Amino acid sequence: MISWKKFKSLEVFDTLRLGKNAKIKVAVAGEITDVTVSLTELQYLDGLTLGTVTASKAVTVDSNKDVSAFRSLTATGTVTTSALTVSGAATLAGSAAVTGTVTASAVKVSGTATVSALTVSGAATIAGSAAVTGTVTASAVKVSGTATVSTLAVSGVATVAGSATITEKLTVSSMVAVAGSATVSGAVNAGSIDVSGVATVGGSATVTGALTVTGSASLGGSAGVPAGFHGVIVSQASAISAVSITAAVAISASGVLGYGFSTAAQLEAVVSAIATIRTILANKGMTA
Repeated sequence: MISWKKFKSLEVFDTLRLGKNAKIKVAVAGEITDVTVSLTELQYLDGLTLGTVTASKAVTVDSNKDVSAFRSLTATGTVTTSALTVSGAATLAGSAAVTGTVTASAVKVSGTATVSALTVSGAATIAGSAAVTGTVTASAVKVSGTATVSTLAVSGVATVAGSATITEKLTVSSMVAVAGSATVSGAVNAGSIDVSGVATVGGSATVTGALTVTGSASLGGSAGVPAGFHGVIVSQASAISAVSITAAVAISASGVLGYGFSTAAQLEAVVSAIATIRTILANKGMTA
């Protein structure tokens, strides 16, 4: 057996074989340091592709500092990025700050998420805290924690069991269910609204389906603009197909009540009066 104590250079033209317990000594700043590399560790480097994740291999970035083909990525601390695109589901249990747009098929927030825009092709579930400075677009939204967004557009059902604050506009093509607290400082457009908690709308509310309030609902608009909340806007009596209000409804438009009705009796009296007037005008040939 040949034992080499010291050599200046070594050229290997074919194969260099190291023993099982072999050590590589590296000179760092004039000092010799032992570096132990096992066969398994060397195999982590063998056959890898820069910028592409390979099973049981080390992960390295390419020349653009990019890495692709991750299957699952878990972060227990804080994730900060300018944009996040997820083809599957994005689950945030810790803290995520995104200055750009988050795009995913599904999003679940149990921790804290701060993004400028959120686009979800599936369902967005917020059990923790979510602050979106731009627009949230999703097929369904469920808020059991706290959500603050600029604009919320939902193609399916929006359910608020916790607290939701929309600073601009809420658009839901299907149903809005509020069991907790929902505050919209802009306009609300929805297929139907079911409020068992508290709903506050600072702008206008347009409901094409049913409006059910067992909790508290308040609507405020611009001064002089008629506001109908008990199911009817007088000029568009069929705008809402069904209304059920069993608790308090407050209507304000900068101090002007407009055409608002807090009880079914008030609504029925006005509708009856309008029907009577129309009958009189028809009898006199003044209307069809």
